[in-house]
Amino acid sequence: MATNSWIELPVSDGSGGGGVTSLNSLVGDLTLVGGAGIVISPSGAIITISSTGFVNPMTSAGDIIYGGASGLPTRLGTNAGVLVGGTVPSYSTSPTLTGTNFTNIPLAGLASAAYSTTATASTLVERDANSNVFFNGYQQTYNTTALTGTTIVLTNASGQYQAFTGSAATNLQMPVASTMQLGQFFELDFRGTAVVTLLTSSGATLFSAVHGALTLIVTCVLTSGTTSASWEINFLFKTYPLNASYGGTGNAGFLTGPAFNAYVAEDANGNFTANNFLNGFATTVTSGGSTTLVISSKPQQNFTGTANQTVVLPVASTLVNDLTFTIVNQSTGVVTVNSSGGNTLQVMAPNTQIMVSVVNTAGGTGTASWTWVSTSINSGNTNQTTLTGSAGTAICSQPLQSSTYKKVLIYLSGYTDTGTQSYTYPTAFTQTPLVSGLAAGVAGATASTTAVKFTVTTLTGFVIVEGY
Repeated sequence: MATNSWIELPVSDGSGGGGVTSLNSLVGDLTLVGGAGIVISPSGAIITISSTGFVNPMTSAGDIIYGGASGLPTRLGTNAGVLVGGTVPSYSTSPTLTGTNFTNIPLAGLASAAYSTTATASTLVERDANSNVFFNGYQQTYNTTALTGTTIVLTNASGQYQAFTGSAATNLQMPVASTMQLGQFFELDFRGTAVVTLLTSSGATLFSAVHGALTLIVTCVLTSGTTSASWEINFLFKTYPLNASYGGTGNAGFLTGPAFNAYVAEDANGNFTANNFLNGFATTVTSGGSTTLVISSKPQQNFTGTANQTVVLPVASTLVNDLTFTIVNQSTGVVTVNSSGGNTLQVMAPNTQIMVSVVNTAGGTGTASWTWVSTSINSGNTNQTTLTGSAGTAICSQPLQSSTYKKVLIYLSGYTDTGTQSYTYPTAFTQTPLVSGLAAGVAGATASTTAVKFTVTTLTGFVIVEGY
């Protein structure tokens, strides 16, 4: 039979005229040679043998073919969405995903309820517009290792949180930096009494004498090299284990007494001990202006120069009770100390100092938030005033100048005067002060809230003027 030839088989019309109703009516096998397919003609019961194979049901680019009824090749045209399998496959814009290992699924093919930029249970995570991911909690891998003296080597695959127990001195080696990601870190929690030395991947020391009072956050900051430059270490000091079993008072790293190059621990009474506590110190040259203090200002404030100056204390509500400033006037001018609301606590004469402390952070911006005491300072005895009488001298000073108590001390040395000389107090009294001392001195003294003078003859001894 020639190529592309055909045969026509008579088909029974049901009237008994003969013919076959199907190929199965033939006796024996029918072998078709010369073609790769059979086509049923739409115009009648004609079977055509074609060399091009079965007729292709696909008509457009992107069509796919699947087994339809009784396995008949069936076309599925292109459409939007995700292809969903089944007895009759189809495309869907809101598919239900089951199974694992889904990759590269476009969000356009998912229902909006299937993903979220906020922390939502049982929902796929979508980065927000800033490429951030939100979650309620990140459950990091947690490992606990007993220190045995054998070097422990961390790798990129090691758990992020590493806890260490035990008492054997051990080396802990970090991963090769080139295997890490920038910003990748380990949290190293040392719970035992052992001294641990932290090493780079090449064996160089990153940090030594790590013990049970520390947690280290070790972050990769450079993914090349094997030196300490690849790592950054931050320290977390624990608040609970400052005892002997956790590297506290029984360990050289934490001591309750003064010792060089050692951490400080509270003693049994909650006190710290040191040879000296070194306060911050600031010096200001007076200029006729104002110096406003804040909570971060140095506790010791010194003023030098020749002009007057105003010191404004911080707003009390920004401070804590018992915070104290010491203000020293070593200038030749007057230093006025005001509250944040402009109320005057003290007008400081030269060579005096005031210690002012917070007593009530809710006391407002006036003087009710503060307590203070003022004293004279020794600066070449320039705080003393000498009165020269018709005979002898009177050496005067005011060593105490607080808001609640003031004291003037006068030494008469063969002093004779008829009241022509007077000593003006650096800080005035609020009420007329009390005069005490030698009987003759008391009798001859006239004291007001601002000054004292004498009418005496050749008197020697101390006279005290005190009050508030």
